[in-house]
Amino acid sequence: PQLLFLDEPTVGIDPQSRRAILDTVKDLNKKGMTVLYTTHYMEEAEELYDHIGIMDHGRMIANGTNDELVKLVGQQTRIDLTLNVEAKNVLEAWRTIKGVARVSAQDGVVTVLVDDSNRVLARLFESAASLSARITSIDIREPNLEAVFLHLTGRALRD
Repeated sequence: PQLLFLDEPTVGIDPQSRRAILDTVKDLNKKGMTVLYTTHYMEEAEELYDHIGIMDHGRMIANGTNDELVKLVGQQTRIDLTLNVEAKNVLEAWRTIKGVARVSAQDGVVTVLVDDSNRVLARLFESAASLSARITSIDIREPNLEAVFLHLTGRALRD
């Protein structure tokens, strides 16, 4: 066929079968077949398609390329860190670092929004060390389709 509809084809499937399905879909698309693929797995949409539509309550609320959709929430990277000390002094210092867009803290986790984590991360460590603080954990999250979905709908996929 010229057009193939697939509705959640990888739900409840083992990892090897999932990979086989994804590879087959990519191969069919490369051969010229149009594939309409519904999924709740954002990483599948990011991997498979150059044009993505996001639906909420049966309505199309956004569509475009992955890059176009990610631009809806901005290009900033989120860095979540924990420290071995009270974060107040560190927060003040981190707000002055070039490339830091926003700093906040909640429940012992400091969240820093940055333009380029590669440039800013070393500065965060240096600043913390100068204040005798130690970063004990770090989680870096690049903008992705899940962030777009949360931004547009205000809720996670499982809500």
